[in-house]
Amino acid sequence: MYGKKIILGTVLIFLMILISGCRVASNPLDEGAEIEVEPIILNEVSIPMLNFKTINPVISKDESIYHLNKLIYESLVDLDESLQAVPLLAESWSYENDGYELVFNLRTNVQWHNGTPFHANDVVFTIDTFLNNKKYAPSPYKAYLANVKKAEIIDSNTVRITFNNNYDNSIEHFIFPILSEAYVSSLGNVYEKTSGYLPVGTGRYVIEEIEKLKYIKLKGNDQYWGKEKPLNNLTFKIVPSPEESIGLLEINDIHIAYSHSTDWEKYLEDKTLSIHEYVSNELEFIGFNFNNEILGDRRIRQAICYAIDREEIVKHIYLGAAVTSNSLYFPDYLDDGNSLLSNYNYEPDEAKALLKEAGYEDRNNDAILEDLDGNNLSLNILVNSENKNRMDSAIIITKSLDKIGILANIIYIGFEEYTQLINKGEFDMYLGGWRVSPLMDFRFALHSAYDNPIGYNNDYLDYLLVDLQRNHTDEEKKALLTEAKNILNQDLPYYTLLYKKYGAISTKELIGEIRTNFFNQYRGAETWQIKKTP
Repeated sequence: MYGKKIILGTVLIFLMILISGCRVASNPLDEGAEIEVEPIILNEVSIPMLNFKTINPVISKDESIYHLNKLIYESLVDLDESLQAVPLLAESWSYENDGYELVFNLRTNVQWHNGTPFHANDVVFTIDTFLNNKKYAPSPYKAYLANVKKAEIIDSNTVRITFNNNYDNSIEHFIFPILSEAYVSSLGNVYEKTSGYLPVGTGRYVIEEIEKLKYIKLKGNDQYWGKEKPLNNLTFKIVPSPEESIGLLEINDIHIAYSHSTDWEKYLEDKTLSIHEYVSNELEFIGFNFNNEILGDRRIRQAICYAIDREEIVKHIYLGAAVTSNSLYFPDYLDDGNSLLSNYNYEPDEAKALLKEAGYEDRNNDAILEDLDGNNLSLNILVNSENKNRMDSAIIITKSLDKIGILANIIYIGFEEYTQLINKGEFDMYLGGWRVSPLMDFRFALHSAYDNPIGYNNDYLDYLLVDLQRNHTDEEKKALLTEAKNILNQDLPYYTLLYKKYGAISTKELIGEIRTNFFNQYRGAETWQIKKTP
């Protein structure tokens, strides 16, 4: 009997070991004790990127290279999550001479990747490189410097910028990459370096190896001036398409990928992946033609906005990969906590009341509103036929307008003709979209001097749009933004339907901070590591 108890006890101990999944200590004195299996931390992170023409930041127009170069190069200032300027290579700055001059105080402990020190001459050289090119196509960054008259060295760590005028001088314009004068000059004409260009910057990562059509390898910059030095090395694998990226993610050949499509939330079902959503700079809107007699009445525009259920569009057309906004401005721009709250939520009864106030009623019981002369309230909606989401959104919008008595007709045409009709003002309403600049400059769409296609004019908003691009404190700029948004909510030149959301999709093994935004896709990459369980 006693022997049977011993055998039974041994079997139970053996079963407990199997169930727990833990190893037993090999030390005879600790026999039977459990120990935890330590995970393995790897510092090699793989990321997909589309093929590119050149890695040269001066001439590259590839979005993948734009984001990659943010790991290699640095600008005078950076933008935080709310698109407010924060110091980077410039430690501080001040405006002088009524805003006609800007003085940058540069960091003194910065080195280029090749070991040479960073100086004021590099800043002046960079600005001159962008401004003085007359022969070649302009750099994409030249637009940020359109108002700069000259840049000059005060001393080795101080630069003065002189502007042509004292607007278009906001600090947010200085987000372009700074180049090394000595290194770039040694290469010859930088505008001709489309191949074989090896970047040298001041950023957290250094180019270690480039294999054309295969990969780009980055290693951490050991001499980086900032506190957050990389914990890893990054390998960017060249892939033919975004879809290929997701496939590699699913077989664990890469560790994080980015999706701009509207169906990325389907990957939530995959327990091996994590989704990190973020708001893009792509917005969708309705533009109203102010030269149209009917739409010139603000009440009609307001009624149309109240009639549309934007949440239905977000849910059924964009599959949740979008967010509504109460203005054209990026949600949470300048840390505006009310950006996600709309003044025109779905309220069809309010829409009907406004239409009645404007003189439209169903006078012959045909479910269509008429004016005093018996004319139907009928409007056309212009849509480019290449954009399926936009076409599907138009169907929801027309059904919503039908419910309040507006006869809405969709006109589907190709993009070229669509653009021509908008530019000529030959439309009632149109569904459109933009990818907005991080400067949040909407003069092209709203300012009366910029030939905006909808024929909108508000003198005070014109003033605010210009003033928002001028040097101001954060609080001053927020106050100006509030005024501008209030005017836009009252006048409704455009009705913002939504801002699209993108998805950063990572394996569960990827640890660290994923702080992706549209302005900097790899924000937080210096903390990424791979955690594997043996």
